[in-house]
Amino acid sequence: MNIRALYETLTELYPDEKWRYLDETETLDFNNLKFENNFTPDEAKIKEKFDVKIVEIENNIKATQYQRDRQPEYLAIGNQLDMIYWDKKNGTKKWEEAIDKVKADHPKG
Repeated sequence: MNIRALYETLTELYPDEKWRYLDETETLDFNNLKFENNFTPDEAKIKEKFDVKIVEIENNIKATQYQRDRQPEYLAIGNQLDMIYWDKKNGTKKWEEAIDKVKADHPKG
């Protein structure tokens, strides 16, 4: 069960309502969804929007995968700053070349 999708769905549909989900199940189970103040949500509306949210989140994950792929390839910030310093001192472009390689190895989209 994608709790992020559930949170975004319920926040958009019922921004003023307080709710909790009682169990981490594999699928959306309305028996585990409890609203305060005896509020009764429209389950069909939630299910429809929830399904759309799942697709949006999955598409976002796919579209930004390159960012997660690049992250371990980048040098630590301190090392990058040192490279920039020495590039400036020596008239070289080692930092720029290192960043270009990471971006070429893991292109967007």
